[in-house]
Amino acid sequence: MKLRSRAGAAVLALALTAALCLPAAAAEDSRLLPSLRSYDGFSDVKDTWCEPYVSAVYEAGLMEGVSSAAFAPEAPLSVQAAVVLAARLHSLLTGGDGTFAPSSPWYLSAQQYLLDDETDVMGAPWFVYSPEGNCTRADLAALLYPVLAPLPDTLEPINTVTTVPDCQDYEVIALYEAGILTGSDAYGTFRGGQTITRGETAAILARVIDPSLRRSFTLTPFDLGQVVLGVPGETVVETVDGYAVRSELLADLLLRTTAQYVEEHGDQAYPQYAAYWQEYAAQDWGMSYFEYLYYTYDIDLTGTDSAVAWDQAGSDGLSPAQKVWADTLDAAAQLAVLFSHARAQDYTPDYFQKQTIASSEVAQGGRSAWLNRELAVLDALHTNLAAQCVPTAAQANAVLRENGLVCGIPAMFDTTYGLPSLVKAQAETMRQAAAAHPGDWEYFSYLTEKYADNYASVELLSRYDFASATWSALDALAPGQISPVLEENGTYLVFYKVDPAADKDTMDYLGQALAAGQLSQWAQDASVSRSGAWGSWDEAACCARCEALEFPSV
Repeated sequence: MKLRSRAGAAVLALALTAALCLPAAAAEDSRLLPSLRSYDGFSDVKDTWCEPYVSAVYEAGLMEGVSSAAFAPEAPLSVQAAVVLAARLHSLLTGGDGTFAPSSPWYLSAQQYLLDDETDVMGAPWFVYSPEGNCTRADLAALLYPVLAPLPDTLEPINTVTTVPDCQDYEVIALYEAGILTGSDAYGTFRGGQTITRGETAAILARVIDPSLRRSFTLTPFDLGQVVLGVPGETVVETVDGYAVRSELLADLLLRTTAQYVEEHGDQAYPQYAAYWQEYAAQDWGMSYFEYLYYTYDIDLTGTDSAVAWDQAGSDGLSPAQKVWADTLDAAAQLAVLFSHARAQDYTPDYFQKQTIASSEVAQGGRSAWLNRELAVLDALHTNLAAQCVPTAAQANAVLRENGLVCGIPAMFDTTYGLPSLVKAQAETMRQAAAAHPGDWEYFSYLTEKYADNYASVELLSRYDFASATWSALDALAPGQISPVLEENGTYLVFYKVDPAADKDTMDYLGQALAAGQLSQWAQDASVSRSGAWGSWDEAACCARCEALEFPSV
């Protein structure tokens, strides 16, 4: 390190002394809002990191304490309070006094202020219309940007920020560039879904109203391969059939398979919610376990550590990490052989796929521009492969039988709101009417809409959803035949069996199944070579890092 000359040190000392001797008025001149009152102090922020910020927003009349003695810096900020703060900030910055008429509910007059056309807050976020729950970091950013953007000198950039790992919203990037937001780590991770506290809100608002508090910084570029595997993302870790698998791609796949393992083992991962897992596993909810807990019980598992012991072997002798890595390597091999075979057989993306690929060529979501483009290309190639895998009638029926599926239109009659005998009679009436038009599935659909309790659509039903006697009856039908009235768990069922070759959606699904089988076979036969960087990581530790990483989204 070079030493400064004595002359340079003297000049620096004089500059520091002059800065320390600046009158309060000079510091005041840099603020967008003047001090309206003195800060006497809140006991719960004294000598803490956020006290200077709390002091600044209190003196400007922007935030209040929860009492005369307490600020509650760790308490969550409600969306209603955030709406009031945004309205107050705009009022103060445009010459108003930041006060609003008493209203019921208490935030109504501030809400109306933000939505008033004359206020010129353009693009207020949707939740301003119905402010409920706690405010997230993303919510606060979405409120601040439309308040500040139309006003001069409020968002002057002092940093160069083009992307942060977990957000690409231009409003957020503008707040980073202005030094108002800084992120939660060296990469600038935004964590927009995290509830924001009153103390954090004070810090952000203080930087808004006092530019001297804004932060200048240079973000460390996020490298998924380096973070997860400890190997730079551009490093080739293996070559499969001539396709070079980079560290970043392998890390991204590991992130996905780790998330899938936790999702599929919710009873082990979150034993405190084991009872809910039993409920979830017993039904086909059409949503993930995380979504089920959130929408059913308002339990948010985002950022919650699971109880998975990644390096502990189970009864089969394999640890969760070993299972996840096996799935990851299989996925990597399938992507690689897809690329190599597509190149050899000239699978080319169509126009719309090319447009999608071109739009993906930016670094976002924690992924590099290369990885985003590569994933888009591979998705297009997979679609092309599936489109070429058109099963014959024999193949279609064989795939359905192997997977315990049957194709057709179910007509369901629920006995919950009617006498079982009457419901069964209605089902029989419909069955007889349909039987008078054999082979006419459009007429069966019409009758389903008229008589049954469900919409008419061609579906793939699974044997696991039915008792063995019911399934045997369904499986024995030939295409075009109608089942007798079948009883299943308090529901009566009439089923029209459809030839899978007659339904495009079913054939598309079966084509994807054939494509998956083809990829799996190619992967098994592929030639694989690994670089010197291979295996320099601890498998269990990598899984744990993936689990702790809240982005990229998977």
